[in-house]
Amino acid sequence: MSTQTSARESVPTPVPAHQVHADAGLTPHASTSGRADRTVTTRTRPGGVVLIAVLAWIGAVAETLSGILVLTGILNPVNVSTETAWIAIVVGVGSFVISFFLFTGSNVARILMTISFVVSLLTSIFAVITHPADFVGLIASGLGAVIGLALLYTRRANAYFAR
Repeated sequence: MSTQTSARESVPTPVPAHQVHADAGLTPHASTSGRADRTVTTRTRPGGVVLIAVLAWIGAVAETLSGILVLTGILNPVNVSTETAWIAIVVGVGSFVISFFLFTGSNVARILMTISFVVSLLTSIFAVITHPADFVGLIASGLGAVIGLALLYTRRANAYFAR
């Protein structure tokens, strides 16, 4: 009888330690060569986390770009100062960085994004109370924050950020 491995079986492929990135998930693997090889294991990013990170990235680019356009004079909105434009650029760059750290599974990025969603939700609630005529856009903004919070704390997202 032959002891042949079927194509369906999952057999880890040894990767020499010098070829493995430091941030990759690793598990030790016994090697027949006598040296310590490692097997790279992968984590699956939840779709909700990817969606939030991509939307945060797009929003960050738009916010940074709008600040730059105001500073250069290409956009000239009413009642927008240069200080406001600089704040938009700083917030945009910060959001850009946070969105990329969401892709890496950083729990700090998730906490910062949670704070952002909570502030957005509270702002929407306050604005609906003070400006009820504009309620449609404000409710949509608040609903987006609630959906974002829900996606950041699903079972799969919790497992992804727990590592």
